Amino acid sequence: MNNFTVMYSLLGGKLRRLFFMSYPETNHDYKKSRICYTTASAAISPVTDLTQGAYLVALMTYLGFSDGDMGVVNAIASLAGVMQLVSMKLSRKIVKNKLLVCTGSFQRFWLSFMFFIPLFALSGRTGRLLMATCYLLAQVSGTIIGPATTDWVARLVPERFRGRYFSIKESIGTFTNITTTLIVGILLDALADRQMLMFTVVGSIIAVLVAIHVIFTMMMKEPKFEHLNADGKEMMGRLAKKDTVASQEQTVKFSEELRIAFADKNFRKLLVFHLLYVIAIYIANPFNGSFKVNDLKLSYTFLSACTFGTCIIRVFLLPKVGKLADKVGMTKVTTWAFVGLAMNYLFTGLANPNNAIPMHILSAIGNAAAWGFIGTGMLGIQLKCLSEERRITQLALLNVIGGLVGFAFTFVMGKFVDWVEVFISTRDTIFTYAQQITNMLGVVMIALLILYMRKTFKGI
Repeated sequence: MNNFTVMYSLLGGKLRRLFFMSYPETNHDYKKSRICYTTASAAISPVTDLTQGAYLVALMTYLGFSDGDMGVVNAIASLAGVMQLVSMKLSRKIVKNKLLVCTGSFQRFWLSFMFFIPLFALSGRTGRLLMATCYLLAQVSGTIIGPATTDWVARLVPERFRGRYFSIKESIGTFTNITTTLIVGILLDALADRQMLMFTVVGSIIAVLVAIHVIFTMMMKEPKFEHLNADGKEMMGRLAKKDTVASQEQTVKFSEELRIAFADKNFRKLLVFHLLYVIAIYIANPFNGSFKVNDLKLSYTFLSACTFGTCIIRVFLLPKVGKLADKVGMTKVTTWAFVGLAMNYLFTGLANPNNAIPMHILSAIGNAAAWGFIGTGMLGIQLKCLSEERRITQLALLNVIGGLVGFAFTFVMGKFVDWVEVFISTRDTIFTYAQQITNMLGVVMIALLILYMRKTFKGI
């Protein structure tokens, strides 16, 4: 019994030091934590790509999803944004984010498990439901920890070189992503006649990458103190518990948080910007994976090779773009990134089986230019506009509202795609596929987004 007590106390102490007392004490600790975050991000980047687009389409096609249903499943990530209400509640109760972020990161193993579903003898409906559930669980966990992760990294990276750091991080993540997806694309084509083995290989690769992501996230240090006394030293145990009770009495209610957020002019600007972005993404993107694989008949190797070729250029350009953003502002550089996304939609909308290869190459170039900086640019604008005190809460609100709108919009667009496919099959029209229409609508939405961004965030 004494040995058990000693082991329990020892384990508890190690976990406390790992998750609650892991402070960066020197500049070297800060730098090491930034390197760990870059590594963790590089590991999870291919997972995001392997569980979206053509690779997810291969699994969903095998399980019997329709094109409209595939779009809705792709939009589950948007619906999961509602769970950031949990982030808001947690941010008022906990100060340190490391345990929450590591726990949420671990849940990404569900993305690996869903590729093993074809190995089970399940009916079509049961398999589809289980796959969608696994995808939802992984996306929900990732969404819950999103604002906490952003706040954690913002404390590790000084504002003066955020653009450069995030660009270097993105370039490393891009290189890892394209290398992994190229290898997986070749494997998918080689194992096209052995789909069970194909899904097993993909699921195993995702499991390894998620494990690397979780390990390096746990190695990061968190520059945040929970309960400080008058001398500026952190309190633990009973003293911390007393301070927790006192701080909870001063906690702002959710309704008050909403009032404060919507009274903030900068938050309202960011909300409109975020909603325009969500609509521009979900009006076409969820349906393009099935379009390229099932309608244009592009091979996985070709899709991966295009991504590899265009992203090699992006790897070398990203650091320079980051430095440029630090000099001329996030808004200007992000504008050009959205122009790249508009090019992607335009060339995808013009594609058909006869010109699919050149159109996809052009759209891939636009897509590479776009996603090289859209995420970094939007994050930079948000961090600049939101106050540090309410950053987690207001980031969560943006994602919750955006998630609801995004999923509802995609659900409607999914029904629209299914209806257009039936309509086109019985009429003579200038469009051959529903996705040609959705991509042209996407170009229009991005044009509106760029006009709003340049007018509202000028000077950022």
